[in-house]
Amino acid sequence: MNIIIFSKDRGCQLELLLRSMKIHFKEWDKQKISILYTYSNVPFKNGYEITKKLHPEFNYVLEKDFKKDLLSLMDKTIELSTFLVDDIIFKEDFSMGDEKIKQIEEDGDVLCLSLRLHPNLTYCYPAKVKMISPYLHSGYVPKHNKFTWYGKTGDFGYPMSLDGSIFRTYDIMVRLEKLNYNNPITLESNLAASPIMRPIMMMFDKSIIVNNPVNKVQTFNQNVHGNISADFINEQYLKGKKISL
Repeated sequence: MNIIIFSKDRGCQLELLLRSMKIHFKEWDKQKISILYTYSNVPFKNGYEITKKLHPEFNYVLEKDFKKDLLSLMDKTIELSTFLVDDIIFKEDFSMGDEKIKQIEEDGDVLCLSLRLHPNLTYCYPAKVKMISPYLHSGYVPKHNKFTWYGKTGDFGYPMSLDGSIFRTYDIMVRLEKLNYNNPITLESNLAASPIMRPIMMMFDKSIIVNNPVNKVQTFNQNVHGNISADFINEQYLKGKKISL
């Protein structure tokens, strides 16, 4: 699977993502994992140098032209692709041998498998809206946690997320090549405006990953976030500290 991780000014938080991935993702070392990163100043650059030494197995690419860099990292011969951001954490075990992975390959109606969603979510924090489980009115959970995403509330109706949605590489490459974007924010917003036209999303009983938005490092939108600054975290990282999993 192609796995592209987007990161800016968060070498310490990226380190936690990579560490948790090694613990919970059984076949992490068999995937094509690339980190497309950038930084604002020398201390943040030094933070990434620490992460590279701690996790040298990954492909680190310093961003120069976001779209060109991203396209160069995508291997079209690999059937599946997903994207992660650096404040994500793996919290449950995951394997490419899971039956849901086979469903993406075999069921042409499946748009994506989300590593972040699960049936009991009730609130979408970026949009500040309540979410209704897609199974609430049906009364049962279908096999493989499949549901139709059209018209659903919050994240249940938002399949084109860059937070751990696994797509067919062919499907997503068509959009990566044609859309205009220059950072992860504009990429996701344009993907959301031009979703893959397949009706089904899938998810797990428990979310495999969780997003921990303790800070914001971009100025393109006003996403909800916490108040632990990237500067503070990086300062602690340069002193030899790491975030506890």
